[in-house]
Amino acid sequence: MIKDLVLFNGNIYTMNFLKPKVNALLVRKEKIIAIGNNAEIKSKANSKYESIDLNGKVVLPGFIDSHVHLLGYAKSLIGIDLSNTKSKEEVIEKIKTRVENTEPNVWILGYGWNENDWKEIKLPSKVDIDKVYNKNPIVLFKKDGHSIWVNSIALKKAGINEHTLDPSGGEIVRKSVSKIPTGILKENAIYLVLKKIKKENIEDILPTPVLNSSTTSKELKIKNKRNIYDAVKTASKNFNKAGITSVHNMESMNRQKILFDLNNEGELNLRIYSFFEQIEPEDLYHFKRNTKLDNRWTKIGGIKLFYDGSLGSRTAYMIEPYDDDKNNYGIKVMEKEEVERLMRSANQLGLNFAMHAIGDRANKEVLDIYEKMLHNYKSDISEGKQLRNRIEHVQILRREDFVRFKKLNLIASMQPYHLASDMKMAEKGWGERCKWSYAWDKLVKNGVHMTFGSDCPVETINPIRDLYVSITRQREDGYPDGSWYPEHKLTLKRAIYSYTFEGAYASGDEDIKGSIDVGKLADLVVLSNDIFKISPKDILNADVCYTILNGNIIYSK
Repeated sequence: MIKDLVLFNGNIYTMNFLKPKVNALLVRKEKIIAIGNNAEIKSKANSKYESIDLNGKVVLPGFIDSHVHLLGYAKSLIGIDLSNTKSKEEVIEKIKTRVENTEPNVWILGYGWNENDWKEIKLPSKVDIDKVYNKNPIVLFKKDGHSIWVNSIALKKAGINEHTLDPSGGEIVRKSVSKIPTGILKENAIYLVLKKIKKENIEDILPTPVLNSSTTSKELKIKNKRNIYDAVKTASKNFNKAGITSVHNMESMNRQKILFDLNNEGELNLRIYSFFEQIEPEDLYHFKRNTKLDNRWTKIGGIKLFYDGSLGSRTAYMIEPYDDDKNNYGIKVMEKEEVERLMRSANQLGLNFAMHAIGDRANKEVLDIYEKMLHNYKSDISEGKQLRNRIEHVQILRREDFVRFKKLNLIASMQPYHLASDMKMAEKGWGERCKWSYAWDKLVKNGVHMTFGSDCPVETINPIRDLYVSITRQREDGYPDGSWYPEHKLTLKRAIYSYTFEGAYASGDEDIKGSIDVGKLADLVVLSNDIFKISPKDILNADVCYTILNGNIIYSK
């Protein structure tokens, strides 16, 4: 049951620049009804209010993670966790138990390997798996989600061999002379395998091991559904533990429907703002019109498109080749004409687009396309519509494109921890161009709306760690000394603003959440330390004490 709350004796940072800090607040019927000093707020409360003495703790608006893959994260919780492995041998050893408990020919999935973290930085091959496990098709997703490592059985099931042509926007990595696939597939080539998994398995989400040969298809389907629903609920609790009350989710329609079902049943303590992948705008428009949603809890933003790949897979699309691979410019996943068609169609229907673009050429060309579209069709797409179009990741730009971001009124949706994970790869691949990468302060100074997120499960959910990275431009271990291109550091207040108010702005919800103001929804996070009064390193030790959603305490430590 939702209780009325009074929080007092705290350091409450509102993210409202007109009234930036108060000591107490009052919550009634899901909303903040008063903010101010201790005396005035206590005088408005009565015995029916539950009181929380903050004892100097910090209160912030609930964190809004503006780029997640919630079902992908849930799937990773029940798949094989390959993150933090230090060698291909360790990866292969980690899948041992799953193989031993799975019948032959059932697909086995793992998530999170990254050869850039291994002692020997070298892409693995199908042979590495084949010589140990040869009874099941095995698909291992790289940490960035832009490459997979598969064994020979998986390739055979998907019909991939030396004669298979690379799909548009994808690459089947091959042996240089024989052209035989090595077992690494990048970008759109991944779907050659995923389509086969979807066809053979009842659920796209999780191929559950079949331990009993008498298990019927109906029983397997029920078991799969129960497993993924439980995993999603666990995933949402993990977000809540991190102080997150809202997420912007980027996935396919089938996966998003699961989230809508759970939220309609009151089983998901998260507000969901959805972008749909692999869908025509007209189909999404009709789905939106015919689906009853409570926009405070489940809201449809638009379509998600991919223009290029990732730095980790060396598929981010660049103007000049990679410094350590002079023949590689990355991969352009979509053609300009198709991007323009989808952008225009979405905006005409009042749907936003979220365009994945990491490389400097990818970002430049996306800006070019949108600028052309605005010039040719502005009256068609802007009349009566409040659009919040965005580019996801924005990891490296040309110097002149910072101004263009503001001119085109595009939102930069960025993930601070990508800098910590990628800086060494960036130095190898981008060299001196790194001075224009992860350039948060440069975007802010150009007046660009910039919202923050985790890209979970690519990175771990941890807004506090993201705040630390954004104000220090260092990893948790303090590397490098003196920060990585320190001119792009943010102030702590601006970093928090990107994790709160800007997330609300990006979803068109700045009037109801994102700051601590009278009349707004009571979505709050309480931290153990006043992070404005301690060293950046000590910020990493701050804990989430309470997460409050809709006026209800959904997590307490």
